[in-house]
Amino acid sequence: GDQYSLSQQSGGGAPTGLKRWSHIDGTPSSNPIQAAGLDQTIAHPQLASKKMFVHPKSGRLYVGYEDLYFSDSWRTTTMDASIREFIPTAISGLEANKIIAFDVNFKDETRKYVAYDRMDGTKSLIAFKSNSWVDITQGSNLILPVSNYPITDVTTDPLNADHVWVSFSGFNIDWSTGEPVVLAESNRVFYSADAGNNWEDVSRGLPGFPVNSIIYQQGSDDILYVGTDVGVYVWNKEIYENGKWGKWECFSTALPICIISELDINYCAGKLRAATFGRGMWESDLRCNASKTSETLTTNNETWSYSKRVTNSITIESGKTLTISGTSTIISMAKNTFIKVMPKGKLIIDGATLTNSCDQLWAGIIVVGDPNHNQYLDNAGMPEYQGMLVMKNGAKIENAYVAVTADDVYFSAPDYAFPNGAGNKGGGIIEIDNSTFTRNRKGIGFAPYHAPLLLGNEQANKSYIYNSTFTCPSF
Repeated sequence: GDQYSLSQQSGGGAPTGLKRWSHIDGTPSSNPIQAAGLDQTIAHPQLASKKMFVHPKSGRLYVGYEDLYFSDSWRTTTMDASIREFIPTAISGLEANKIIAFDVNFKDETRKYVAYDRMDGTKSLIAFKSNSWVDITQGSNLILPVSNYPITDVTTDPLNADHVWVSFSGFNIDWSTGEPVVLAESNRVFYSADAGNNWEDVSRGLPGFPVNSIIYQQGSDDILYVGTDVGVYVWNKEIYENGKWGKWECFSTALPICIISELDINYCAGKLRAATFGRGMWESDLRCNASKTSETLTTNNETWSYSKRVTNSITIESGKTLTISGTSTIISMAKNTFIKVMPKGKLIIDGATLTNSCDQLWAGIIVVGDPNHNQYLDNAGMPEYQGMLVMKNGAKIENAYVAVTADDVYFSAPDYAFPNGAGNKGGGIIEIDNSTFTRNRKGIGFAPYHAPLLLGNEQANKSYIYNSTFTCPSF
């Protein structure tokens, strides 16, 4: 109806990306905290916010009570001794505090931020860095406004734990004229590029109403969303106004004007989801971002022998090998993400399945070659010049735009359906045996490649496909 039209949104500008929200229904699941035995195990549960987070890499469950706890056995109904306190008394200063919000970084799980209320009513934001807890409420240049506005949430750049954002509640009211005036664009969100040593007020574009939730879109170039008392806003770092880069824009097309209590992202489906006060659950497509960032491997040889969700694209750099093994191993790639194997890098899929588990499409595997060099392997089986993919022992790729591409390509908005920039990076080595390709828009693509001549003769391409199955059920 008309009550959902964007023209009735208050406190925000024009929409970005023309994403529309839709209502979603669902039956609440059982209380996972109670199911895990945490209510019976941790003292003072009545003081706890009960915020939970499962780290996508380690699978470890974090829970915010009067201290920050974790468990590696939370999937069972009986807890073990793995629950531990993180916040030392020397930092908290009092026996019991109430954690308001916390963030555990995606790339570096040792890096954590915790916002909490002390029992005497004071508030602090602390960070775990350099192997110790540090109070970062007061930066070198300014103090966070915790004495006037409650902290509501904290989030970090998944690939850089030094980049942290903090949101605040309360109404930003000016009483200087004797009458209350709600001030916009200040004291709503603060940002630090150096883990809290310095802070910047980045509330530009936000109304003076409470900001209840903030979340960073993994794989993006600093796209963040906030849930406020009047809708959802998205950070656009490309806007330049009054000598500063970045501004919040309204992101609430077709969303009722209501309190947004919490935001979450389903990367598998590519959806931003919002919990509202009294209006149910809503979801919207994520904002398109053509310049996606990817996570690079940090060790020369890495093995995934367990199922996991991958929310960022992965780049396998020169000299590095990623092995994904095990017939029961399922790697669920987020919508539109890819795995790119750079020249001299290697990816081995040994019996595992790469898919998107939400009936969406991921971009597939990109094997980058060097058309000016040969396809020789060294004594360790590593390519001397080309990227290399090995699939064997029942390996499977499904739900991809292009399952495998021997080239250097990229996928862009609006639908990411067709690769761009193809045709000039052939030579990547693809060795496939006893593997399956299903529900992919395209199976395998090769860019042109002519191996350098040896004694006047062109050498055979080392790529091959043996004993494999390609099926394409209807989408």
